[in-house]
Amino acid sequence: MSPTIGGSHVLGRNSIPETDILSTACAIQNMWLTSCAEGLALGWVSFYKKNDIRDILEIPPHIDPIDLISICYTDNYPEKPILELVNWEKRRALEHLIFENKWGRN
Repeated sequence: MSPTIGGSHVLGRNSIPETDILSTACAIQNMWLTSCAEGLALGWVSFYKKNDIRDILEIPPHIDPIDLISICYTDNYPEKPILELVNWEKRRALEHLIFENKWGRN
């Protein structure tokens, strides 16, 4: 993410500087949902050493790499998310994750 794109006044970035990074994460999630609907495989990696990625891809130091993304067509699309298949974590019930008006209130 480049803090220099858009000038000195970018909606959200003035009061909450990390908004642009969080918006990028939301955009990546939307890309994943769209790719699933279109039958594409999209994977992203967010666990890496940023300086290694900067060196390999020659990214300037003021740019904050957020993800590495791959997208392609596949003939082998799993019926469940791979992380679920390998028991990374069990699915959670949606009604326990959405709160109304106050934290913890379903």
